[in-house]
Amino acid sequence: CPSSARPSRLPFEALAAPAGLDVDRDGNVYVADRGRSRIVRIGVDGAFSVVAGMPGGPGLTGERIAATRARVNAPRDVAVAPDGSLYIADTGNRRIRHIGLDGKIQTVVGEVEARDVGPFAVTKLDGPTSMAWIPALSSYLVAGGLGGRIYRADMNARVLSHAACEPGGFDDARLPAVRAKLAREFGYAAGLAYDERTQTVYASDRERHVIR
Repeated sequence: CPSSARPSRLPFEALAAPAGLDVDRDGNVYVADRGRSRIVRIGVDGAFSVVAGMPGGPGLTGERIAATRARVNAPRDVAVAPDGSLYIADTGNRRIRHIGLDGKIQTVVGEVEARDVGPFAVTKLDGPTSMAWIPALSSYLVAGGLGGRIYRADMNARVLSHAACEPGGFDDARLPAVRAKLAREFGYAAGLAYDERTQTVYASDRERHVIR
C-alpha cells in the first residue's frame, strides 16, 4: 500500500458520508471518506490510516508530494491498482489522482497546470464518481457523473477516450464480449462495476434510476 499513511485507531463513527471503497490483495479496505475529504485505510486488524487528505476540509493542493500533505475534495471512489497503488476519483476537483507506492499523489486525469501534466491531464472531467478496472484492456473505466459519460483510460497507451456516450456504447475488438450499451440519454453516471467472468460492464444511472 502507499507508504505515507498516518496510522491511528479511530471509531467507525469518524467516517462522514463514506462513498466508494476497494480491497487490496491483503484484505485492507480503502474508503473514499467524502464528508471529510480524505481517503482512509482500514487494516485487517481494524486500524485506521489516513492515506490522502488533510484536516481542515476540502481543497486542491499538492502534486508529486506525500498524499497525506495534499488536499482532496469530496472524493467518491478509490480503486486499488494491480500493483497496489491507488487511484482516487477526486470528484469535487474534477480529476482522477494517483497515489504511488511511494505515497506521493499526482493528477493523472483532469485539468492541471502545464508543469504538472500527467498522462491524461488535458481532459476535463465533470465530477468523476466511480472507476472500474478491466484487466484484459489494461484500462480503467471512469464514470463522469453529471456529464453522463463513461471514459476509458488506457494505462499502457496513456490514452483517454469516451467509452460510452454515443449510441452503441462501449466496444473494443480485443474484448468483444464487453456489454455496456449506454444510450446518449444516459443521465448521471454514479457507479461502475466489471464482471470479469462474463466480461460485462455495469453502470448505475442515478438520474434515470436504472442499472445498465
